[in-house]
Amino acid sequence: MKQQSKSLSVGVHLFLTIGHWMIYYVIFFLVAMLGAYVILPLFDLQWGPLSEEYQISITQAFMNSAHIFFFVCGTLSMGGLIKYYLSAGITRKDYYYGLIISIGALSILLTGSAFVLQLLENVVFSVEITQPFTILVTVQLISKMFFYFLLGWFITTAFQKNVWRGFGSIIVSGAMIMLFSAIWGEPINLPIIDSIQFSLSYLLAISGTVILILILLSILNYLSKYFVVKA
Repeated sequence: MKQQSKSLSVGVHLFLTIGHWMIYYVIFFLVAMLGAYVILPLFDLQWGPLSEEYQISITQAFMNSAHIFFFVCGTLSMGGLIKYYLSAGITRKDYYYGLIISIGALSILLTGSAFVLQLLENVVFSVEITQPFTILVTVQLISKMFFYFLLGWFITTAFQKNVWRGFGSIIVSGAMIMLFSAIWGEPINLPIIDSIQFSLSYLLAISGTVILILILLSILNYLSKYFVVKA
């Protein structure tokens, strides 16, 4: 019980810390997108997502970039953050479980924020909802953000061991990303073949995602035990 209490306490603290970063990310994203919507048309300019050929809503752009934010947070999780907690007497095990708790909660929170943003965009700008928040879409968004955070965490931890393990982790992560995209029916761009896309199977997508996440968590649990904090 004491172990669970300490891990939960660390998780709450990490939730608030990374949550602050998330607030800055959301503000920056909204300001940038709203600025692009207002400023670019004044100069008769077109930019990628806002062009006539490839129109995308603010919510879609937000959902398409959120996992990148989580990946960056994952790479930062084994830097100053873990140094701070270990210096405060927190064990690697408590930090490991606390980080998992916080990222799971933040993934759910950011997905909920995207849902609210979609409703506001529909009411204020009368934007047609092309990708409603079904249960499957919600599960995909939450798991994708959580998955990408684990990848960033994995790569940083591997590089701490040695450079070659770090490069190996990048290759493994790339393969995992392609597999994740494949099971969710997303197109995969390859150097030789333009792109390939598999049909979506709900059972395969959910079970495959669970397996990938469990593999990463197992690897991270092992690596975290021997993680050396450099001064």
